[in-house]
Amino acid sequence: MNFAEIAQLPYRQLPTEVLLLMREQLRKELTRRGHVNNLEDLQQLQVGGRVFRRGAIQPQEKAYKDRFQELDALVAEDWSELFPEGSLDRRFYVYAHVDPRKKHIRKAGEFQLFMKGIPFYIGKGTGRRGWQLNRNEGHGVQLRKLKEAGIADSEVVEIIRDGLTEREALELESKLIFFFGTKFETDRKGILVNLDFPARPIGK
Repeated sequence: MNFAEIAQLPYRQLPTEVLLLMREQLRKELTRRGHVNNLEDLQQLQVGGRVFRRGAIQPQEKAYKDRFQELDALVAEDWSELFPEGSLDRRFYVYAHVDPRKKHIRKAGEFQLFMKGIPFYIGKGTGRRGWQLNRNEGHGVQLRKLKEAGIADSEVVEIIRDGLTEREALELESKLIFFFGTKFETDRKGILVNLDFPARPIGK
């Protein structure tokens, strides 16, 4: 298969799980050939004397940090019309699954955000939803790494806001997923493994 044939593959039509599997297989093959040790930490890749730079790797984590001054304004925006009213009971919350081995997030301001690690998944729920850790394949990979490092499940769950109506929870969840970004968006580099992109205003 040549480069032209590879470029014609219908990537946009492939399920995310298939793309993740392809990425893992590529990582293994490149490692076997001695070109890389870890694609996630790679800054540049040498193949046949050519250097392929991974300029997007470093900004991936910096992207949200550089935007912290914009978080107050983002949360203050009214996105409520994008979501159904749903239940008015204030039993909903927005949660994050975090990697507590990484630096804590402490953001003051109108919207205060404190996390005991860097988030890799954000969701909304009621009851024990945040502590039910079965999500997608990328989420499972992250959890396995944490368990291997001796991190308990209880250390992974972070409640960001509670006492919300269903619409308020959906809106905040959407804003935070937009803020941190997902690893699967092509136009911006994020850090979350969420597969679903919640509703957001046109142009966001």
